[in-house]
Amino acid sequence: MAADISVDELTNGSVVDKKWTGDKILDKLISVMDQNIDIQYDAGRIKGNDYASVYLGSMQTVISESIRFLLGADLVNIQIEGERAKNSALLA
Repeated sequence: MAADISVDELTNGSVVDKKWTGDKILDKLISVMDQNIDIQYDAGRIKGNDYASVYLGSMQTVISESIRFLLGADLVNIQIEGERAKNSALLA
């Protein structure tokens, strides 16, 4: 049984007042990433053209890890269902 995820599980985000909002895993990670990049930029740790590189790399990682998180959660649920089925069969 393959783990399937939908975009609705990943994000329900949107931009409000120039900030990303939403309460799904991708939304939360994007918000934290944006805040941290802003802090690093304001502190002078990220300069000029590096900003785009840092932002792109961070966004790629956030998307990848969000999907990995959801797939991992689905796998755990599949394993739990399998164990429940085994227990039910043993008790029957």
